[in-house]
Amino acid sequence: MNPMYLLAAGTMIAVAATGAALVHLVRPAPPDLQATLAQLDGTRTATGDAAGSGSAAPAWIPGPVMAWAGQHLGAAAQDLAILSIDRDQLAARRVTGLVLGAVAVPLAAATASLAGIGVPVELPAAVTVFAAWVGWRMPADKVTARASTARDQFNQALTTYTGLVALERVSRGSPVEALEEAARVSSCWPFVLLHQEIARAELTGQQPWDALGRLGARIGSDPLSSMARVVDSAATNGAAIFDTLLAESAAMRAHALAEAQREAGAASERMVIPVTLCVFAFALLFALPALAGLV
Repeated sequence: MNPMYLLAAGTMIAVAATGAALVHLVRPAPPDLQATLAQLDGTRTATGDAAGSGSAAPAWIPGPVMAWAGQHLGAAAQDLAILSIDRDQLAARRVTGLVLGAVAVPLAAATASLAGIGVPVELPAAVTVFAAWVGWRMPADKVTARASTARDQFNQALTTYTGLVALERVSRGSPVEALEEAARVSSCWPFVLLHQEIARAELTGQQPWDALGRLGARIGSDPLSSMARVVDSAATNGAAIFDTLLAESAAMRAHALAEAQREAGAASERMVIPVTLCVFAFALLFALPALAGLV
C-alpha cells in the first residue's frame, strides 16, 4: 500500500476523532434531570454542592481521577451556578480534554512513522504536553467566559426587573406580590430564574426577598443581593420603597452603561495596532516599486 495513503487515512481519523471530541466538549451539556428535580425542594443547588452527587460520571473515568478533577475545576462555584452546570460535568469535560490532547498527537506521530515519515521525538512530546494542557484548560475557560456573559445579561435584565418591582409595589401594595408579578412580565431566562426562585420560596414558606438574596450570592450577582436587601428593609420597617428601587434601577443602568463604554474603549485600543500595521503594509506596498527603481 502506498505510504501516503496510509498517512492520509491516519491523519483523517485523528482529525475526525479530535474534532468530534472538541465539539462534545464545547457544546452545552444536556440538562441533568435529577439535579433539576432536586432543586424543586431546595435539597441541592444547580452547582451540585455535594461532590459526587447528581449526574453520574462517565464509566471510563476512574473515581479517584474524577475526585481529583473535582478539586481542580478551574471555575468558580458561582459560574457553575449561573450556568446550571454540575461539578461532575465540568470535571468529566476537563479529564476528557486532557486525555484527547494527550492521545491525538502521539496517534498522528505514529501514523506518520508507519508511513515512513521520520518525526523527531522531541516535537511530538512537546506538542502532546501543549495539547493536553489546552484540552484541560479549555472547558474551564469556556465556562468562565460563558458565565461572565450570562451574568452581564442577568444584571441588565435585573435593571428592568427592579423598576417593575417599584411600579408593582405602588399599584399592588404588597412586596411579595410586587416581586412575583414583576417576574412574570418576560419569558427571558433571567426573569424565568427569578420567578422560579420566588415560587420555590413560596412553596417552602420563605420570604421571597430572602430567596432572591441567596440567589444573588449563589450566582454572583451583587445588584440582586442589594435589591433584595432594599425590599427586605422596606418590608420589615414598612417604609415606601418606590423611590429607593427606582434609584437602585438608575444606578444599575448607569453602571451597565459605564461598563459598556469601558469595554468599547478597550476594544478600540486593541484595534490600534492591527490598523497601524495595515496602513504600514499598504504604504510599503505602494513604496516598493519606487524603492526597487532606486536599487
